[in-house]
Amino acid sequence: MHVRYCIPVVALLVLSGCGKSNQTAPPTPPPTPATIALAFNPSSVQPGQSSTLSWKVANVVSCTGTGAWSGAIPLSGSETIILQNSKTLTYTLSCTGSNGSVLQTASLTAALPPGGCGVNPTVRKMGDRRFSRHKKTTPAA
Repeated sequence: MHVRYCIPVVALLVLSGCGKSNQTAPPTPPPTPATIALAFNPSSVQPGQSSTLSWKVANVVSCTGTGAWSGAIPLSGSETIILQNSKTLTYTLSCTGSNGSVLQTASLTAALPPGGCGVNPTVRKMGDRRFSRHKKTTPAA
């Protein structure tokens, strides 16, 4: 009686080892990192002029803007930005994906006007008392 039960058990053990090899599975490739390309073109303009801010991200799920822009930002796109004054505008894009987060910043700066001087001189009229170089004297008593 023991023989009847032993033969199927032995056959099962022999067959369960068939087709198996000692090879291991190939290593899992490392996760692809999240990337951002964010830039102004041109990166410097005179006040009143425009520049194009372009961005493209990869391996991310969502992006948020901070600095001169805010809120949810599409995963790729471009915007035309007009520099209103000589103050630098900074745009930061922060994106999150399954492999972590990534952040990049781009700045639009004011260019010097042709001729080089970044200060606009103020024209004064001759005789303007506020800017007179003469010292006012009072007669002695």
